[in-house]
Amino acid sequence: MMPIVERKKQSERMKLNNPMKRKEVRLKSSLSHIGNPGYWKGKHHSDKTKRKLSRLNRKEKHPRWLGGISDEGYPVEFNQQLKDKIKKRDNYTCQYCGNRKKLVVHHVDYDKKNCNLKNLITLCNSCHSKTNGNRDWWPEIWTKSPIIKIATISHEEEKKT
Repeated sequence: MMPIVERKKQSERMKLNNPMKRKEVRLKSSLSHIGNPGYWKGKHHSDKTKRKLSRLNRKEKHPRWLGGISDEGYPVEFNQQLKDKIKKRDNYTCQYCGNRKKLVVHHVDYDKKNCNLKNLITLCNSCHSKTNGNRDWWPEIWTKSPIIKIATISHEEEKKT
């Protein structure tokens, strides 16, 4: 995993090289869209199509259905005090992109009941929404993260005291 500092430098370079940051390119792009309302603008599904789509995407039939896990509640231990502790440990920084705004605490193994410190990581809202996509890939990324190893050491030290 690329360190946060290197990713930040890389994203800064991308911003500088992004043609859409230049005023003349933005103007040309906006002028090219005049009179072009877009493919779907002003169009709507018929009521019959809406009912059909609703039936096709209901619960188990939806391709991203995960068995109703969003209905499960969080345990009592997963409270604001624990979330603040994790954010403080992670220096109030998203452990994927380095952002410091709109931070949330994420369960690495996707098990809401597992509130072990080494299973929790700080992410910004944007990165957290990305983690819902490929649930097999993300835990592998987080377990390779140095912050998880630090959290494991911190947790073991807490047990000793």
